[in-house]
Amino acid sequence: MASRSILPCSWMLRPSMARRIYRFLLVCFCASHALAADTLYQGGDSLNSSNTLVSRNGLFTLGFVRIGSAESSACYLGIWDENETSHPFWLANRDKPIADNSGVLALDGSGNMKLTYSGGDLVDFYSSPSSTTNLTAVLEDTGNFVLTDANSRSDRILWQSFDDPTDTFLPAMKLGMNLTSGQTWSLTSWTSDLVPAPGAYHWSGMRDTHN
Repeated sequence: MASRSILPCSWMLRPSMARRIYRFLLVCFCASHALAADTLYQGGDSLNSSNTLVSRNGLFTLGFVRIGSAESSACYLGIWDENETSHPFWLANRDKPIADNSGVLALDGSGNMKLTYSGGDLVDFYSSPSSTTNLTAVLEDTGNFVLTDANSRSDRILWQSFDDPTDTFLPAMKLGMNLTSGQTWSLTSWTSDLVPAPGAYHWSGMRDTHN
């Protein structure tokens, strides 16, 4: 009977092999966390002035940004294109700037997504009417920040930034009115290049068809 080839225990313990395994596991660990860099998960994930979400394609970033002069303390939660970092195309609190670094975007265990700061709640994006446990908020490759319920069959959209545009129209956005739901979409200019509060110009485009 042919003899079996048995690997010695010392092979399993070689330092060089251990280092390779460690590097492999480290790469896998980092990759898994990199894939989550575009998502907030319910029940603990939050975004503050020291971190950001980046879409998988690397084109869009969601985070806190200061707008104005170098001395400005006005802080906003916004989304910007990597090619135009000085003018975020979406702002959550365009008329309610935060005067310090205390802003936090959180998706809490009760299913509520809100922007808070040291003075309290600033913007309520979504308040869950019932107990839910599997909400996720994803910065998509289109630049849309979308809150969905993963427990629903079709990942039902609960809220999305494209439904509340600022002053910039992007592919996959809508303008006008949905004649079925009454949902409207429009753009409003900034007050000035340094002040993103709603300005004098407003555009709603054509009426939308039934969707």
